[in-house]
Amino acid sequence: MIASPLTRHQTNLLKGIGMLMIMIHNFYHLLDPSPGQNEFDFSIANFENYTSLSRLNPLDFTRYGFSYFGHYGVQIFIFISSYGLYLSYKTKEIHLFPFLKQRLMKLYPTLLIAVVLLFFLSTLYSGLPDAEKLKSIILKPTLLFNFIPGEALTVNGPWWFFSLIFQLYLAFPFLLKLTKRYGKNSMLIIAAIFLLVTIPLNPVFVRSDLSLYYTFIGQMPVFCLGIYFAERGNFKISAGLILLSVLVFAVGNVNELVWNFGFLAFTIILLAAFFSLKPYLKSFRMSNSFVAYTGKISLSLFAIHGMMRLPFLKVAERYEHPFFTLIICLLFIAAAFPVAWFVRLIETQVQKFIARKVDIGGSYEKTKIAEIQ
Repeated sequence: MIASPLTRHQTNLLKGIGMLMIMIHNFYHLLDPSPGQNEFDFSIANFENYTSLSRLNPLDFTRYGFSYFGHYGVQIFIFISSYGLYLSYKTKEIHLFPFLKQRLMKLYPTLLIAVVLLFFLSTLYSGLPDAEKLKSIILKPTLLFNFIPGEALTVNGPWWFFSLIFQLYLAFPFLLKLTKRYGKNSMLIIAAIFLLVTIPLNPVFVRSDLSLYYTFIGQMPVFCLGIYFAERGNFKISAGLILLSVLVFAVGNVNELVWNFGFLAFTIILLAAFFSLKPYLKSFRMSNSFVAYTGKISLSLFAIHGMMRLPFLKVAERYEHPFFTLIICLLFIAAAFPVAWFVRLIETQVQKFIARKVDIGGSYEKTKIAEIQ
């Protein structure tokens, strides 16, 4: 399989697919009975629960499938982030502090707006947060909270991604220099090194309520894969690699060692499927536009969708039925879009204001991240 580099529209489509997977997953996996998921650590019981529940309730295959597998949408964002960053800086000099200022310009307004919104909603529904919850809220803007045991998923679970992506941004200038000096294969070596660190150590950290998959350490291999493909200039995925990836992904559900390679395997499978189906996607214009728009506002959706689940979950739990639950899930997604649009509107105005007041190495247009990233 050979394909040209991803266009901006295609990256938005991929981000849209990933965002929809994540939103549906984050809704369904909180509904009981839930099979669980092997997202940050491995348990064969989760896969057994998934297969058992799917057999007992075949009409609920959507619910259990997204509950168990939907979290892999995060890997799409990690891949697209490094892929887009490398294309943007391939022919440019990169300086660490101006680069990080630009990344913070991208992340901080959205996250801080979401923190304020969550604090307001939480206070409205249940009064002022207690000291423990307030501490967790305050930790979120540090973007380092996923290194603190027990803090990665507190307050609003999806926010762990903000901490992760900033850490990957922090690593990117060094990966860029390595690639420019030693070539794309250096990224495969770095990915292997991080896997060799993660595989034996993650179970140790999990026992302390701190998974390495919360952090850049566990997610670095997919980030490196994005740089590798960006440097290649095209996607050439052989049938053998696709078959191997399918095998690894399948076996990774029942074997802990192989599970660690499943994130890479999923990314390769998704890319192969995307390019195989690309000629047919143009026929579905409305779906294309919707998914691409989802990708375009995905950062805002990441920030706010977690705090919007509770009312919809309560209704779904009260009237549990496969089709009714699916409708409630779709209503939850529909409700998230106008809120995300509003957050993005405020974020845009905040960025423009900051750009006028603070020199961060370029105009607002330069600091605004290209949609490919």
